[in-house]
Amino acid sequence: MKALLHSVLAGTVLALALVLQPAIAGEARAAASPQACLEGISAALQAGDADGFASLVDIDAIAAQGLEELEKASRDPHLAQWLPPVVSLMASKGALTNDTVQPFMVREIRNFVLFGVGSGAFGGAPATDYKSASMLGPLFAMASMGKKTIGQIGEPEPLGQGRALVKFSVHDDDNGCDYPVQGVFAEEGGGWRLAAIRNFPELILQVSMEVQD
Repeated sequence: MKALLHSVLAGTVLALALVLQPAIAGEARAAASPQACLEGISAALQAGDADGFASLVDIDAIAAQGLEELEKASRDPHLAQWLPPVVSLMASKGALTNDTVQPFMVREIRNFVLFGVGSGAFGGAPATDYKSASMLGPLFAMASMGKKTIGQIGEPEPLGQGRALVKFSVHDDDNGCDYPVQGVFAEEGGGWRLAAIRNFPELILQVSMEVQD
C-alpha cells in the first residue's frame, strides 16, 4: 500500500512532482504560457499558496490518471513485478478506478497535496504532520513532506487542440531524488494549466523501485 500512495503522488506531488482539479476557491492565476504556468507553480510552492497552486494544476485529473495508470501497470509484467501484491490485486480487479473508490482516492490525494502546499512544507518550511481522518491516514503519514523544486524546464512542444508538452524535473529534498516529468499543459480560459503527465508509467516504475530499495 505504501508503494501505491507513493506511485500516485509521484505523478502529483513528486511530479510537480511529484505531484493532480478545477480551481478551488481563491483568485485564479492565468498563465500566459506553459513555462509561465510552471513558474507560477514553483512560486506557489515557495509561498505556500494552495489556491494559486490549484488554479494552475488540475489535481483531480492527474490523480485519476495516476490511479488508471496503476491499473494498467498491474497488467504489464515489466511494471507489475515492482508493485506490492496487494496493489496489483486491487488494480487488477479495478478497485482503484471504480465509481466508488476513485472519487474517494482522488479527494484524499487532493487534500494531501493542498495541505503540503498550504502548510509551506513543499516550499521548504518545517514539515507538519498531515492528519487524515480517513482509513488512508496512515498511508499519507508515510509520504514525503520534503521541499519540491522544479527545474530543467524545456521548450513547449505543440500537441494540437490547445495542448502542449513541456519536460521538466522535480527534486524532492526529503529523499534526494530527481523526477523527470513530461507535463501536458492545456489552454483554458485564456491561461495554461498542468493537465496531465505523459510519462506516468516511468514515474510509477521509478518510485516503486525506490520504495523497495
